Amino acid sequence: MSSKLSNILHEEYNDILESTEFYDTEIVIGKGPIKVFKVHSLILKIRSPYFRTALSDKWVKTENNIIKLKNPNISVKIFDILIKYIYSSIVDITENDIKTNVELLIAADELCLIDLCTFIEEYFLKNKALLKQNFVLIQDIATKFTHFKKLSQFYLSNFQRKPSLIFKAKDFTTIKKDILLNLLVKNNHSLKTIKIWDKLIEWCIAQSSELSSDVKRWKPSEVATFGDLLRPFIPYIDFKEIAASDFSQKIRPFKDIFDTDFYVKILEYYSFDNKNKRRKRSGSLLSSDDSNFSSSFDGSTSLLFSDGSNSSSSSDGSSSSSSSDSSSSSSSSDDSDSEHSLFDSPFSLENNSIAGFKRKKKKKLLL
Repeated sequence: MSSKLSNILHEEYNDILESTEFYDTEIVIGKGPIKVFKVHSLILKIRSPYFRTALSDKWVKTENNIIKLKNPNISVKIFDILIKYIYSSIVDITENDIKTNVELLIAADELCLIDLCTFIEEYFLKNKALLKQNFVLIQDIATKFTHFKKLSQFYLSNFQRKPSLIFKAKDFTTIKKDILLNLLVKNNHSLKTIKIWDKLIEWCIAQSSELSSDVKRWKPSEVATFGDLLRPFIPYIDFKEIAASDFSQKIRPFKDIFDTDFYVKILEYYSFDNKNKRRKRSGSLLSSDDSNFSSSFDGSTSLLFSDGSNSSSSSDGSSSSSSSDSSSSSSSSDDSDSEHSLFDSPFSLENNSIAGFKRKKKKKLLL
């Protein structure tokens, strides 16, 4: 019986809200689209400590006997849910997406609706898989609102156990630059370096409307934009952990975004690392004055300097003159054709050996 009477009372309160009968307060809600809610100060004061303070004689402003309030922090959609909850004690969040419910949680916290905050937190924790899919969003909320104890504990325990959750989350590209940079600085992840590179490309694409999702079709201007976005992260990428074949396929096409000395050091690492491996296999030392850089590479490492389509070697390991001529002409063609894909262009020994890379960079600076 008492339950039925309670439901009737809530329904009547809700009817009063919708009819605006006897209202004495107007609240302007929102920034973009705004809406004026006509409500009853007594009900608001009883249900919300926030309104108890906001509607006190010390803060209240009236016009024609109507109390006037503004709250631009809460959207019209969210306040509409909250005001109905305040009047009826009924709320259904099952049809909302996670972003809406997070926004609802933050707004309920602002209005000091403690019971509703607890209810929303508990609802979140019933679907932990969804929280992991939106781990960046949960990280943002858990760090800003540490008094959401259950969400904060969920985030901390899962992040400590598996830091890579942030990189694997569906909302990874929404992560803020400083947080992402901090993760790389502290090496706070468990992903392979080439996977980190892939995720950084994904993140950069999401930050700029200029970048298409097909990196193979990027023009020089798009590569430059990518370089501007990526540059702060480069010092914290351990390129030595990337296989030579991956480096050739995924990083080499963007060589122009790197500082010349930094890129040369990477190439030298692959060169000398490969030399050491060959020495161990053969038991003999290579000539220290070997001027042809490509002769120190075999297998995938040689891809760093040539794709094999335009150069050939004689039996003594030296490059033929026809290869050099062909490489030279293709290089000049690549520089002049802004529409040409960086991934489709021939990659010659002359232009992409360490010495060749330095010469090309110097030429661009002079121009």
